[in-house]
Amino acid sequence: MLNVRIAGRLGMADLGRLEHACAPALTSQPSNLELDLRGVTHIDAAGDAFLERMSQRGARITALPPSEIQAERIRSLKRNGNEV
Repeated sequence: MLNVRIAGRLGMADLGRLEHACAPALTSQPSNLELDLRGVTHIDAAGDAFLERMSQRGARITALPPSEIQAERIRSLKRNGNEV
């Protein structure tokens, strides 16, 4: 089983390396890939499409509910001195 923890932002710039690293775990049936997204604070459209492809190929995906992602983003903004 390949367990991949992703933290911070998940976007187009990261996807080539990430998809290449995950590919070998997707060749077995069932898939041997688990993506842990609990540390992700933002996912752009390309990242969302990537996760959909991985899910369709059998990857198990663990993520925070959207409300928790939003709460973490607000905490991050406050830590950086921004008004929310």
